[in-house]
Amino acid sequence: NCQKPLPVVERFQRILKKAQRSVDIPSSFVPIPGSESHRKDVETAVFSVGMIPDLDAKYFKLFFGTLRKTGFEGDIVVAIDPSTNQSNTELCFKWSPVVYKPDLECKLPNETKWKPADRECRIHGTNDPKVSLNMMRYRLYLWWASKYEKNTNILIADFRDVFFQSNPFLYM
Repeated sequence: NCQKPLPVVERFQRILKKAQRSVDIPSSFVPIPGSESHRKDVETAVFSVGMIPDLDAKYFKLFFGTLRKTGFEGDIVVAIDPSTNQSNTELCFKWSPVVYKPDLECKLPNETKWKPADRECRIHGTNDPKVSLNMMRYRLYLWWASKYEKNTNILIADFRDVFFQSNPFLYM
């Protein structure tokens, strides 16, 4: 008795639903003041993490600016480093994203020369093990995905090295 395998999207939705039930979102994990809110009824959303201290303003303009210039009207959800200066934080608001500055508990390497990627962190108020920010992003994606309906199309994109030439959802 062979069962027909589930389509990839349906399998992913089941896995995501199971994962969402097993993860508690800390009450402190909310968008920063002045940020947009998640729109539950939106059809498309782009998630990204730009958690690099002192990230140059050109990366904010490149990512947000080119995405909005394509006519993309869905949610843009991004986490930026807690140390991001006020002018860059306010610059983000120009393109109406949902912005998070996660409250991090970090452990730094003992070396004197360390890179931001060497930090091991967790979100304050969780009992999660400390992990690199490269790994933490998946927890953020899961938490953000839980804010949307199951039929919302989500694109996960890098931040610093991505720009958009057309609406990424145009050719679905």
